[in-house]
Amino acid sequence: MYYISKTVTTSEFELEELRKQIFSVPHCMVHLIGELGAGKTTLLKMILGDFVDSPSFALHNEYIFEYCQRIWRVSHWDFYRASRVPEEFFFDDNDVIFVEWADKFADVYFHKAADLIIYLTLNHKVFVFSLSTAS
Repeated sequence: MYYISKTVTTSEFELEELRKQIFSVPHCMVHLIGELGAGKTTLLKMILGDFVDSPSFALHNEYIFEYCQRIWRVSHWDFYRASRVPEEFFFDDNDVIFVEWADKFADVYFHKAADLIIYLTLNHKVFVFSLSTAS
């Protein structure tokens, strides 16, 4: 197992490549890491669509996403305001799970390792780290 790192410019081509990477892994866990205002939810909107809302207050949203002639169940967790990892997180069995602020709690890493870590910077750079041998 090794890390593959690349920078994404959020062009439509690169977003589609990122979508393919995410939706090719069964029960993919994606950690979105970055400071407040770095664009974690915005990037998720670019990947999934404008229907994405920040779950900062609710902690969790679920979406239905159609991609490659398949319906995907997608979870979107945001731990920014959480004082601990919600117990429901450990039972989440959706097809793809996005976690904002995953780095806030070690429990998230012990539950299931991320398949992808997407790190966003305040100057709008996006770095993708894959935890598999596939790029």
